[in-house]
Amino acid sequence: MKIFALTLLSAMFALGAVAVAEPGVRVTGIARRSHGPLVALLEIQSARPAPPLRPIVGIGQRVEGVEVISIDAKTGKVSAKVGDQAAELSVDGGGAVEPAPVFRLKDAHSSQVLNVYQELSDRTVITSPSLPNATITAVSKGAAEGAVAAEALARLLGEKGIVVDPRFDRFAFATEPRFVAKVEHIQAPPEAPKAGARPLAPGEELFPPGLIKFSEAGTSQVLNILQDLMGRTLIFSPNLPAARVTVKSQTAIGRAQAIWLLEAALQLDDIAISLSGDKFAFVTTTKGASRVAKFKAPPPVKDPSDEKFPPGLIKFNEADRSIVLDIYRELVGQPLVRAPDLPPCKVTLKSQTPLTRDEAVWLLESVLYLGGIQCVPAGDKQVKVIRDPGADANQY
Repeated sequence: MKIFALTLLSAMFALGAVAVAEPGVRVTGIARRSHGPLVALLEIQSARPAPPLRPIVGIGQRVEGVEVISIDAKTGKVSAKVGDQAAELSVDGGGAVEPAPVFRLKDAHSSQVLNVYQELSDRTVITSPSLPNATITAVSKGAAEGAVAAEALARLLGEKGIVVDPRFDRFAFATEPRFVAKVEHIQAPPEAPKAGARPLAPGEELFPPGLIKFSEAGTSQVLNILQDLMGRTLIFSPNLPAARVTVKSQTAIGRAQAIWLLEAALQLDDIAISLSGDKFAFVTTTKGASRVAKFKAPPPVKDPSDEKFPPGLIKFNEADRSIVLDIYRELVGQPLVRAPDLPPCKVTLKSQTPLTRDEAVWLLESVLYLGGIQCVPAGDKQVKVIRDPGADANQY
C-alpha cells in the first residue's frame, strides 16, 4: 500500500509538472516580411519566473513548443499548436481589414517592432543598449510598400521615445533622443564588395545576411569576434563599460563592413577601437581613445627571421597584475623593481598573430599601461614598475 501511494504521488507530481510547463502564448502582431512571407509576433511566457520570449515566427516554424500553422493578415488570426493542443490566436479580436495590411500590431514590444522595421526597410538596425520598453498598437494603411510601411513604424517608435535614424546605404540606428548626437559622429562604413557585380578580389569576403548576429551580447563576446574579424590583437582596458550589443546583419556585407558594424554598436556603449601599427588595436572608453593614441607605437621588426611566438601563446583571462608582470620579467630578462602602491589590475588578452619578443614585451607594457601601471627601464639593467602618475581609474 505504501509503495502504491508513493507511485500515485509521483504520478500526480509528474502530471502537475507537465501542466505547469505548458507555456502561455499570445500574438502581438502580424507582419509581412520584405520578401513576401507572413510572420507572427508572439509573446511566450513559461511557468518559470523569467521574462517572456518574444520570437517572430513564420508558418511551419516552431519555438519553445509553439508551432505556427497559418496566418491570416486580413482577420488578424493565427492558428498554432501549443504543445499538443490546437490554439486560435488573434491580434485584436479579429476584425477583417481589406486589403491585407503590411503590419497589424497589438501591444507589440518595441524590440519586435524594430525587427519588423529592419525587414521592411532592408537595413541593419544598430540599437542603443538602453532603449525604453515600449509597446505599439497600430495597423498599416493598405498594402503599402515595404519602405513606406517602414517609415510608418519609425514614426510610431519615435512617439515612444525611440529615434530610428536611417544612415548610410544599408544601416539604421535606434537610440534614445540623448544619443542622437553620438550617432552623428560615427563615420561611414567602407563599401561592401558586390557579389555578381564584379569578381571578388583575393582576400575579399561576402558574409550572408544574418551571419553577424548578437542578442544583448556582453563586451567580451563581441570583442572576441571582432578580434578574429580584424586579425589584430585587441588590448583591452580593464575599465570598459559593460556592453549589451543587439544587432543582426540584414544584408550581405564584407569583412570590413562587419568590423565597422561591431565597432559602431560598441560606440553606442561608449567603447572605442584605436588601431596601433598593423597587428594591434586598443579597446578603451570613448573618453580614453584620445589619450591612448599618444601611447608609443609597437617596435618595428628588426629581423624577419627572429624568433616568433605563435598566435594565442600570450593569453590571459582576468589575470592578476602579478602574473602578467612575472611573464613580462621573463620576456625582458631583467629584474623588476615593483613600487608598493601599484593599482589593482585584471588583464584579459590573447595574441592574435605571431609576435616577436620585442612585440610581446610592448604588448604587455601596453595592457599594463591601460591598467595604470608603467614599466620604466632603469640604468642598472632593471625595470621599475610604478603607478602611472597621470593615471585615473576612469581615464580609459
